[in-house]
Amino acid sequence: MSDPAPSIRVDQVFHGYDRGHKELASSLRLDDEARAIMLIHSDLLADLGDGADRAYLTCYSLPSASRHVLARTWSAGLGFRPGSVWTHSLLLDYQALALIVDLVALEPLLMRSGEIERGKLAKPLVVSPFAASAPIRIGSNAAAAIKGLYGGVDGVAEVPSRGRADDDRLALALWRQMWPGMRRHFTFATGVGAGRPMKGADWMMRFVAEPTGHAAPDLSPGLRVLLEDLPSSGQTP
Repeated sequence: MSDPAPSIRVDQVFHGYDRGHKELASSLRLDDEARAIMLIHSDLLADLGDGADRAYLTCYSLPSASRHVLARTWSAGLGFRPGSVWTHSLLLDYQALALIVDLVALEPLLMRSGEIERGKLAKPLVVSPFAASAPIRIGSNAAAAIKGLYGGVDGVAEVPSRGRADDDRLALALWRQMWPGMRRHFTFATGVGAGRPMKGADWMMRFVAEPTGHAAPDLSPGLRVLLEDLPSSGQTP
């Protein structure tokens, strides 16, 4: 008999409003430090946009739990106090972070809205490390992101926003492209206005309103190779 197809456990945590912002469901028990970081980052003040863009992604590390988080936050809507949000988080241990070939394929697993079934959210997901995403289009702000991350002196990038959907794709494509050791440390927030340094993470990349007169940066030959590779599935060779 052939070996069964490999699978990876991806834990999930759900935060939202219930007489205060709190953890509402989780598929694992985290230490107090990790839970405190998640509570903060699941309730960031950000520009939630308009219409279909009323959500943003965050990605950050939980060093005390040896895990990394990818989360989507969206407005709780009418019937809740102003500023209330829901946040669905996927938690990957370091082995999963290294083995998943295409991290962009995790994005459809994140809730965006709709009925919330806490029972399902209290169970881990099982995913294939070889799941692939559909081809993606990289926006014109990709060069600024690569220049800021790899061509600057502090590895921090403030990237002009091209709209929430494009910003989400760019951030995930950059994370996918990285070697496993770098994946553990990459942090970003796609909400314009989100991502100011707070306890638990200093964002390596955040998206900001485009300044007047902004021009695409010049890239060295090495950085241009990364830019051309960015739409490709999997890590860069």
